[in-house]
Amino acid sequence: MKENELKELVMDELIITGGRHGDMPDCLTAPFAEGDLVNADDIRSRIGCEIVYLKRTHNDHDQYAIGVYTSSKKRLGFLWVNQSYAMYEWMLSHKVERVRARICRVSTRYGFMISKPLTPMKLTIRPSENVFLNMDWGMNVPKVQHCRMVDELNISMMMLEDALAENDAWNEDLKMLIEDVIEHLPYDLSTLNVIRSVRLYVMMKDSKIREVRHESDRLLYAIIHRGSPEKMSWWLNSCLTQYFNEAREGSLLRMFECANFRLEQVEELLHQAPLQLYHYYLGDKDHFATHLLYSSLPYELYARLLTLIAVWEMMTQDQPHGSNKAQKDKDDCFRNTSEFVRQKVKSVVNGYYHGAHTELALIEVALYDHGQLLRRNAHTLFLRKLMDWDIIDQMTDKDLKKLASGMAYKMHTLPAEGYMEWVGSVHENDKETCTDIGKDLGPTMPYKRKKEARADSFS
Repeated sequence: MKENELKELVMDELIITGGRHGDMPDCLTAPFAEGDLVNADDIRSRIGCEIVYLKRTHNDHDQYAIGVYTSSKKRLGFLWVNQSYAMYEWMLSHKVERVRARICRVSTRYGFMISKPLTPMKLTIRPSENVFLNMDWGMNVPKVQHCRMVDELNISMMMLEDALAENDAWNEDLKMLIEDVIEHLPYDLSTLNVIRSVRLYVMMKDSKIREVRHESDRLLYAIIHRGSPEKMSWWLNSCLTQYFNEAREGSLLRMFECANFRLEQVEELLHQAPLQLYHYYLGDKDHFATHLLYSSLPYELYARLLTLIAVWEMMTQDQPHGSNKAQKDKDDCFRNTSEFVRQKVKSVVNGYYHGAHTELALIEVALYDHGQLLRRNAHTLFLRKLMDWDIIDQMTDKDLKKLASGMAYKMHTLPAEGYMEWVGSVHENDKETCTDIGKDLGPTMPYKRKKEARADSFS
């Protein structure tokens, strides 16, 4: 089901988020550690007031952000992003600069507040709309790669909707469906499930079943927490990596090749991607997930963007195809494949690899910094070459991808510079390991890495 096929969803509550990171965290830390505050006097004693002001506020990620302020002009938090666009439009249409609301409940366990406007209003919940989006962008791609976990999320949401409508008592099926939705919710950063997830929250909040009402706060927290720094980092390092691996396992790249899509054409399309998202992927990858989330892309554009990035990754990294694949593998991994290099690599792997992906990642770093590898992050090619040389045991494709993903995650945690440039205690042990590997490589393979910009990739 597409976003625009869902009926309008109207709410009369205003949800305030980000209280722990606002201007009054000390006032809010204590109540968040206790039970819910439902008494107005309790709220006044903690925050200093129960009436708050909502006004449009600058935010680097959300152009429709609505700040929530106390009577002492301190920012308490932000209006929930799924309501901010509707409130932004409401303020413009009614030509007002602020809205006053009364805090009526604090979810101390999950860190959000529920308020109601002093002047009753009903906001229609909908994703932000960008009239400048070109919905035809990327329509000519030969195939779109869909995320399997997003498909599972969509099915789980539909099943939970039906279960909430049909059941009048708490049971294991309801419990499992709620758990399933909450577990899969962070996988999708498009707007596809925004309305459906909020609708589920409202259904659960208003349910006659006590246990379901209790779980509604947890679902709302999962929806809000989807954009937290830790979830954004998880999506980038785990979910996107898994998506790329799924793309490699299928026929995606072959379909593009058969359609005569060359790298130049893929890059040209990506440079035209909505809201500069490809440029964020290249230039600000650590925050790419956040930019993607707040871009509120319709699922069609979202899926095309990730598909083209996956194809670009395969075309520019470690998935050459054709009859000369073996020769390309050789050329694209080690700079030199002489017997001397092979024996040096074998000695290092035997000495420092004891079965952990982190050890192989550090070996790869050291070899790259000593000028032996063409690229720092071609983990799959690197592992295949080690298997070709009988340096590590043969693996199935599944085990190979799992090991490469672990190496990619470890690599993401390391500084971009050569290991000699690493500072601080966080990377002290890793630096010591790389230094020892460098010593074992000997004077014929000296350290050659200079400080340079990070170029993360996933394998």
